[in-house]
Amino acid sequence: MFVGLDPNDINYVGAELECGMGIYCERRIFNKPTVAICPKGFGHLPLIVRWVDKPYGFIVINLSPEHDSPWVEAAV
Repeated sequence: MFVGLDPNDINYVGAELECGMGIYCERRIFNKPTVAICPKGFGHLPLIVRWVDKPYGFIVINLSPEHDSPWVEAAV
């Protein structure tokens, strides 16, 4: 979850981010508050910060009692 920290503009993250999603690392670019829901084994890296105007929040929520983040090779 990526959120902005400006309470006067909740639709502004303050940065532009790029994330490679899935086995082919398809690029997703966003600059608004965004939630990425990734099932087990679904690749969601690299995360590239393209630019930053203001600090932003990044929150990870894991529903499992254990955290497991194995490296997954992309099929590129």
